[in-house]
Amino acid sequence: MRSFFGVALFALGAGALAGLYATRVERARVQLSRYEVVLDVPGLPSDGLTILHLSDFHFRAGGAVQARKIERLLAALAHETYDVVALTGDLIHDRAGFAAALRLAERPEIRFNVGLALYMSGEQETGLAHLVQATKLNPAVLKEVTAPDLRRRLLERLAAEGYTQRYPWVGEQ
Repeated sequence: MRSFFGVALFALGAGALAGLYATRVERARVQLSRYEVVLDVPGLPSDGLTILHLSDFHFRAGGAVQARKIERLLAALAHETYDVVALTGDLIHDRAGFAAALRLAERPEIRFNVGLALYMSGEQETGLAHLVQATKLNPAVLKEVTAPDLRRRLLERLAAEGYTQRYPWVGEQ
């Protein structure tokens, strides 16, 4: 009888630990993997194209676990460079998670990289729209625009929308 209670107590403790891991640790886990795929496709840059693939976030409204997951993601991506962002999989867990997913997609660095990729692939107007939005969200991203023609067009677009008149220092960067 004592061994039965011992086994039951062990099973109960193991189940509690597994539940804690599944709800507090695994849901906040972020994994960064790198794969190299060699393709010979006309129109792709000769030096390659880096795609950031974000998948299966299962965003919910608020919560400490989700906040940790986003913090870990941003820390993991802090020094990464990428040309295109692909958001796939189960991005939201429920309808309430949609706002959290949009907040991640609206981050200036995401907008900026999407804008550059679109601009360089020939979708210049759409790319400029993303770059304008990224600059409005965080003017520091303008420092990353080093191509003279693109920088000129971006500043012209910002001026046309009155942004550089409201914030003249943006054009001085």
